[in-house]
Amino acid sequence: MRTLLVVGIVVFVALLAVGGWVYAGHHASAPAAAGAGPSPTAVAVTSPAAAASPATASAAADGAGTKPCSLVTRDEMQAILGAPIQRLTTAEAECAYLTDDTHQATVETTWRGGRTAMEDAKKYNGETMRAVPGLGDEAYFQAAGVMHVRKGDVYLIVNSRVYPNEEVAETAIVRKALARLK
Repeated sequence: MRTLLVVGIVVFVALLAVGGWVYAGHHASAPAAAGAGPSPTAVAVTSPAAAASPATASAAADGAGTKPCSLVTRDEMQAILGAPIQRLTTAEAECAYLTDDTHQATVETTWRGGRTAMEDAKKYNGETMRAVPGLGDEAYFQAAGVMHVRKGDVYLIVNSRVYPNEEVAETAIVRKALARLK
C-alpha cells in the first residue's frame, strides 16, 4: 500500500511538471492579438454566481467569454460529477470545480495558440495519447486520465480523474465546453 502511495505521489508530481512545461511553452508562443480580449494568462476572478449565469454562457457562445469558468457552469458540472460544487477557484486560464477539500475537476483553456499547444502535448506524451473521435477538431485521452481537446485555435485540458468514470465525465465536460465555442 505504501508503494502505491509513493508511486501515486511521484506520478502526480511528474504530471504537474509536465503540465507546467506544456503550459509555459504554449503560452509563451501565443501572443495576444490586439483587441482580441484578455491575454491567455490574464487572471479572471469569477464568482460562483457568475459562472452559473446565463450571461456568462452567452458571452462564451459569442466568443467574448475568455474567463476560465465561462465554458461550463456550476450546475452543469454538478450534474456531470454527481456531487454539489462547494466552490470555484480560478488561476490563470484554469477553473477548478471543488466538490470538497480534496476533490476537484479542472478545465484549463488556452484561448489562442491551441494548435501549437496540442502539437506540443502530442509530442511530449506520444504513445500515451489515445484518440477520441467526434470531439472538436481533435481530442485525446492521456494515459494519466486527462483529456486534451482542440477546436480551432482553442485548446482545453480537462481533468476529473479523481472521480469515478473520469472518461465519461471528461467527455461530458468537453461537450458542454465545445457547445459554447461556436
